[in-house]
Amino acid sequence: MILRLLPVIIADFLFAAHVMRFYGLWPALIVLLLNFTLFIRKPWIPIMWQLLTGLAVIEWIHITIYFVNFRMAWDMPYFRLLLIMGLVILYNVFIIFRLRSYKIQKWYLGE
Repeated sequence: MILRLLPVIIADFLFAAHVMRFYGLWPALIVLLLNFTLFIRKPWIPIMWQLLTGLAVIEWIHITIYFVNFRMAWDMPYFRLLLIMGLVILYNVFIIFRLRSYKIQKWYLGE
C-alpha cells in the first residue's frame, strides 16, 4: 500500500518545500507530519487528503499567478515557469483523483 500512497507523499513533500520557503519551518513541519495520517485506516482519511490537496492546488494557482505577473512586469521570460507550475498543478489534481481509486478506498475501508 505504501507504493500506492507514494505519489501523495511526494506531493506533500513538494508542498512542504513551498510552505517552508514562504511561511517558515514550523508550518512546513506541520505539513510533513500530516503524512502520518495516511497510515490511519479510516474512511475519512482519503476525503481529508483530497480536501488538503485541493487547497494546495489553490495555493499553487495563486503563487503561479503571482510569479507570472511579477515576471511579466519586469519583462522577464515566464513560459518555463508557467509550464513547470502547470505540471505541478496537474500532478496535484492527479493526486485528488488517485485517492478515489478502488484499491485505496478499499484499503481505507478495512476490507
